[in-house]
Amino acid sequence: MSSRKVMPAKLKRIRMAKQLREHMEIWTAKQNTDKAFDWPIPAPRTIGKEFDRSGGVRTPLEVPAQPVEWRHEGGIMVGTPPKGGGYQSLHDDFAAMARNDNGLMALVEGLRALAVNPEIVAGDESGAFIAGLLAEVEGRYPGELLALLPSVAGALRAAGKHKPTDDVKERILSRCRAYKEAHPTHGKGKIAKEMKRYAFDLNNEKGCPFKWDDETDAYEAIKGWLTPSKSK
Repeated sequence: MSSRKVMPAKLKRIRMAKQLREHMEIWTAKQNTDKAFDWPIPAPRTIGKEFDRSGGVRTPLEVPAQPVEWRHEGGIMVGTPPKGGGYQSLHDDFAAMARNDNGLMALVEGLRALAVNPEIVAGDESGAFIAGLLAEVEGRYPGELLALLPSVAGALRAAGKHKPTDDVKERILSRCRAYKEAHPTHGKGKIAKEMKRYAFDLNNEKGCPFKWDDETDAYEAIKGWLTPSKSK
């Protein structure tokens, strides 16, 4: 398992992003029709339109140094918010937004490069696939992209679901490997017998991700993990 923390695709979050975007589209159209402001309000842009508008330029991860308006004790101040304390969240939120935007820009940039790759274009299947994928990605809105590939979202959910068991299993197997190095003549049954108490206690300590009733269950699990055909 990768050590990188992966957040599963949340259908609720995707629906909320879509509802917010649709609300803003309706609100924007009404305000522009009523000429509520002296300038037209731009409609939400798809990922592809946002890439075209920015030219692929990445957003700095730091709050811009040029003067910006920020709230302070109920009023509006002008200047860059200081780091730390109650204002750190402003910097953290800006950085999180910038990382996501930069990732989307890099995604479109990479897909467009693939869409003109001679080898990919030459293949009927590969060319049609990347062209279709690019069109789907560019036509989505930020916050809705994960809805494009439910199978990937399902895999991420599964990865999150099994992470507690994987963590316990890896720690147990690490202890088994160390024991094997110290006792190279011992077989998997002997190793499992020596490790069952540690494994059972560790599993309880981690909230029982494995539903073991006693050390015998832990012993059988470890012996199975150490069997090559079952450890793949």
